[in-house]
Amino acid sequence: VKAYVLQPYLLKEYRGRWYVIGKPVNSDNFRTFGLERIQEVNPLDSKFQKDDNFHPDRFFKYSIGISEMEETPQIVRFKSSSSLSPYLRSQPLHHSQNEPEDNVFELEVLLTIELKNILLGCGASVEVLQPEQLRIAIQKDLNDASSQYK
Repeated sequence: VKAYVLQPYLLKEYRGRWYVIGKPVNSDNFRTFGLERIQEVNPLDSKFQKDDNFHPDRFFKYSIGISEMEETPQIVRFKSSSSLSPYLRSQPLHHSQNEPEDNVFELEVLLTIELKNILLGCGASVEVLQPEQLRIAIQKDLNDASSQYK
């Protein structure tokens, strides 16, 4: 258990869970905290000092889910089965999604755990083409999962 003096900026819901995004006092970085993990809230008398550099739309611009990172977004390119593609067209994974070729989709996103889990959840209906590091990570997870069923 850690105690934080937190200046809250945003409440965000993802997959039925709520999070508060805030800036801990004496920190330059914003953090995400799951509300179900907060054990106690003690309002303080100190004045809230708003950071005008925080813009929620930019903070999560390249994220799928709740994760945010200080990394550079990457182009994620994947091939989809013809049966999954209509679903991906009607419910894009991210606002940057486009389809440069039939059944090939691109996103400009951060390589978050949520992205990886969504792609893994598609199973054999999706093949990650790039970036190579994501392709290798997906392949490793699929191999590890497969080995549990031998």
